[in-house]
Amino acid sequence: MSLRPSILLSIAALSFAACNNGAGGSVVLRIEAELAGARCTNGGVAVQTGFDANSNQVLDDDEVSAEQTKYVCNGAPGTGGMTGPAGETGDAGTPGTPGLNALSVVTAEAAGANCTYGGVRIDVGLDANADGTLGTSEITSTRYVCDRASVDSVYFGDLTIRTAADLALLDGIKVVAGTLTIESLPGGVITLPTLEVVSNLIVFASRDGGQGVPGDEITSASFPELRRAGELNARFNLALTSVAAPKLERLNRLDLSYLDGLTTFTVPQLAYVGDVFITSNPVLTTLNFPALTSAHSLQVSSHLLLTGLTAPVLASVTSYLNISSNTVLPVCAAWRIVKGLTSAPGSVYVGGNDETPSCPAADICVTTMVAGIAKPLARCVRPLSYAVAEGVCGSMGTGASLAWVTSDAEWVALSTAVSTRTFPAQGWIGYSDAIAEGTWIVVGGFMGYLPTSRMDFWAPGEPSDTSSSENQVELYVSGLANDAPAATELPFICRLP
Repeated sequence: MSLRPSILLSIAALSFAACNNGAGGSVVLRIEAELAGARCTNGGVAVQTGFDANSNQVLDDDEVSAEQTKYVCNGAPGTGGMTGPAGETGDAGTPGTPGLNALSVVTAEAAGANCTYGGVRIDVGLDANADGTLGTSEITSTRYVCDRASVDSVYFGDLTIRTAADLALLDGIKVVAGTLTIESLPGGVITLPTLEVVSNLIVFASRDGGQGVPGDEITSASFPELRRAGELNARFNLALTSVAAPKLERLNRLDLSYLDGLTTFTVPQLAYVGDVFITSNPVLTTLNFPALTSAHSLQVSSHLLLTGLTAPVLASVTSYLNISSNTVLPVCAAWRIVKGLTSAPGSVYVGGNDETPSCPAADICVTTMVAGIAKPLARCVRPLSYAVAEGVCGSMGTGASLAWVTSDAEWVALSTAVSTRTFPAQGWIGYSDAIAEGTWIVVGGFMGYLPTSRMDFWAPGEPSDTSSSENQVELYVSGLANDAPAATELPFICRLP
């Protein structure tokens, strides 16, 4: 089949538009044969468009936008030509069992579990009863070709909201391919009921930093369908009291700082965030991250009224964690977050909170088995003096104590696990020469084995004190030991019975 020049020109024009629509070539085109049917009586071609989601410069099946597909149909067949001469009669074939026809049915698929934005369902099977219809029992496979958000549901570029007319531009919009800046709105309340993705930033800009109308500063914002954004930034918005994003799953950055009216913030579905900065909010009382599993950095600091801070499944903070200067925040809430981390960040700072509570072992210690050691060990993250640490270990069961080992093999196992971070612990362990300088004993009472004479027990240059000021043993992250003063506050390791 060939296309007339006018048709080729139309396709070229459509291709040019697709490559230059919105965000620099994110929409691509594909031409497929269209069989004779309801759309084209005599067949033709389907011109398909959609977002190049995987950036491979090809429109894949799951990227086709059904609503944007155009059809170029063949004309009606021409008058038949003259009948040619009859050919020679062929040999008779061998009778056999009649075959079954393959049938397919294409139906629209509504938006839902199979296709987020809807699409088409293709059922395929054999016409077992030869009635020309594909029955439910004859379907052997089903495939879904799903749409991305249609071009009509995408706002390309940056948008600043200062008036109701600006807000109206987002009616029905699911994706903002740019930065969304929110400055003001009559009444101060904004809700974006259909918005799901913002590719860059969501910024709440104070009137002083923009051109919002005085008296119309945003006090409350709701994003009921928002799932992803590059950044949510509300820094220095003095009027903002409430931000709701119940379906938000992922952010590159979250900054809620210097907000005079913000009292609570909960993101029940947020699982990953790059960097979190929540600081200096004078009336903030509660922060909840119930689904957060991973962050690059986390800083919660300088709050006067913050009493509730939870992140029960947070397992990884790769850069730094800072929970500090929250005047009435029970320090145990901070240490519960730290003890849940399966690997230590580059730095951890917890200080200046309400330090008075004596945290139970359950708040600061994680119990685990270490390969090669017969009994469970607990890594305890809150730095304490030697005597207080020994008391916490003792509270974990009869016979529990600061950690000790029973053999060369157990010492090698402990040292190796600590140095390789398979057991990410450090701090006090259960050896002391407080009774007689240079004579080391096991604080827990086990007398059958001492590793302190091993060449691979002490760090280079240790033990460095031959007086009476450094009488307890600290295990470095290198897996080697140091003698240190008992009053020093360090994390610690317990051995359980």
